[in-house]
Amino acid sequence: MLSLKCLGVTLSHNLAFTDHITEVICACQQSLYALRLLRAYGLKNQDIVTVFKATTLAKLIYASPAWWGFTNSNDRARLESVLRKAIKAQFYTEELPTIAELCDISDQRLFNSIISNKDHVLYKLLPGKVSHGKAMRKRTHDFTLPPKINKLDEANFLIRMLYKDIY
Repeated sequence: MLSLKCLGVTLSHNLAFTDHITEVICACQQSLYALRLLRAYGLKNQDIVTVFKATTLAKLIYASPAWWGFTNSNDRARLESVLRKAIKAQFYTEELPTIAELCDISDQRLFNSIISNKDHVLYKLLPGKVSHGKAMRKRTHDFTLPPKINKLDEANFLIRMLYKDIY
C-alpha cells in the first residue's frame, strides 16, 4: 500500500487515514507506558496530567483538521479507546472533552482564524461571499455554499466547515 508521511501525517493512496491513526495510537500507548513509569518514580498526579495533555493528547489531535473528516467510525473509536485508557490510568478525566469534541474545537479555531484574516494562506480557497437582501437566519459565515459532488467533498475541511451548523 502506498503512503506518504507529510508533516507527521501519514497519507494513504486512497485518502484513508487508518495508517496514520495506527501510528498515532502506537506512539500514544508508548507515552502512556512512560507516564506510568513516571508515576512509579514518584511524579505527582497533577504533573502527570499536565505531561499527558502536553504530549499524548497533543499527538492524538495533531493536524486533526486535515484528517478528521476522512476518518471512519472505526478509526474514531480507536482514538477514543486511547482516551478511555488514559481515564482508567487517571491521566485524564471523563469531564474533559472527548477526541471528537477536541477535533471539533480545533476545526472551529482554524476556521475562525481563516475567515477573520484575509492574509491567511487558506483564505483564498474560500468561495465568494453572498449578500442577502432579506433577513435570514444568522450563520457563522457569509460565504456561498459550494456543491457537494462526492464523499471527498464532505471530508474536505473547508467544505465541512462551510456546511457546519447549516442543517
